[in-house]
Amino acid sequence: MKRLWFVLLGLMVGCSTQESTSDPCVGSECEGLCEDFHPGLRVLWGDLHVHTRISFDAYFFSSLNGPEEAYRFAKGQPAGIVCDDPDTECGTLQLDRPLDFTAVTEHAEFLGAFSTACGGDMPDLACGPVGALIRDSVDDFIQGDNPIDAELIESLFSSIPDPDTVWEDVQAVTEAQNDPCAFTTLHAYEYSPLINGSSMHRNVVFLGDVLPRHAISLFDTESEWELFDSLEAECGNIEGCDYLTIPHNSNLADGRMFLPIGTPFAFAGRDNQPLTPEDAALRAKSDRMVEIIQLKGQSECMAGFGFDGLGSDEMDAACYFEQNKPICTGAAD
Repeated sequence: MKRLWFVLLGLMVGCSTQESTSDPCVGSECEGLCEDFHPGLRVLWGDLHVHTRISFDAYFFSSLNGPEEAYRFAKGQPAGIVCDDPDTECGTLQLDRPLDFTAVTEHAEFLGAFSTACGGDMPDLACGPVGALIRDSVDDFIQGDNPIDAELIESLFSSIPDPDTVWEDVQAVTEAQNDPCAFTTLHAYEYSPLINGSSMHRNVVFLGDVLPRHAISLFDTESEWELFDSLEAECGNIEGCDYLTIPHNSNLADGRMFLPIGTPFAFAGRDNQPLTPEDAALRAKSDRMVEIIQLKGQSECMAGFGFDGLGSDEMDAACYFEQNKPICTGAAD
């Protein structure tokens, strides 16, 4: 259904403002491809990190548009802005240039819970105090911390929707909004664990419409290796299913996202043991790219090391741009 993996990989290689010089495909090799397809590198623009009211944090920060509105906005259509004055017409926002592709990446944790419980005409009695708690904790969320006890929050609500059903609903919207050769939608969700206050979040993006039935959340596992194992078992080994994971905000991971061990520049494996060749291949298959910057700061480099990560003693001055917080060095790992 979707042929966009070349875009994601191409963005890792580089960008060009020039048209591809490759000849277009001809004859039978064009079957199933778009009319303007070229086998060479082509720059397309998209968004692989989008939250709507289905995500608990977005809902309580007044992002009341849903996945359908998010996709339409990416296509260049106007999206409404929340307002609370019944006598004033709410405003809208619109992109100057429509995107080429988008993935709505709702948090797998509490998937659709708060928008379902609090978004109707008869909101749950717990919505007010829970919403106030989340809004009062905005600084903690920005720093990658989570002051909310999940079991306590779940116990306060009279009913929580089945996350697998909500995941299917989001899939249906994603399929419906896909417009072949004009706008590509990608099935995705966000896996959002916090380990000792360290943000280890990853967006999980799928190619095609053969998908796992369950969106893996921190309530399933807080281990990145168990995430990789589950994705490989439920997707990688299934014909027609492909995936990648995109770590983001490694600047809030306190050094745990890419933990070195042993020899210089060697990554840690399971349980802080040296990385095996098999696990190196698994992680390389999963973590094919890293999100560099967003509103929670940049993750390109960390000021304070005194070198650029390649052995140089000179610090890149731009490393101080959009820093969020310094690396934590207190824990043994």
